[in-house]
Amino acid sequence: MNLIMDGCVYQGYQYGGILRLFNEIIPRMCALDESLHLTLLAPGQNTSPLPAHPRIRHLPIPVRT
Repeated sequence: MNLIMDGCVYQGYQYGGILRLFNEIIPRMCALDESLHLTLLAPGQNTSPLPAHPRIRHLPIPVRT
């Protein structure tokens, strides 16, 4: 299964709340389902680290000003 997620929460926040959920749950979802391939659409300038897993692809999107 291919899943695309909006990673706009990575713009402007540095820690806590929804970022922690994203960083904890997304890699675990990939680890539980070997057929899951996730594309995370994230702004080019992130203020916090993106979740890491071999089946998570980060795709930078332009930031509107």
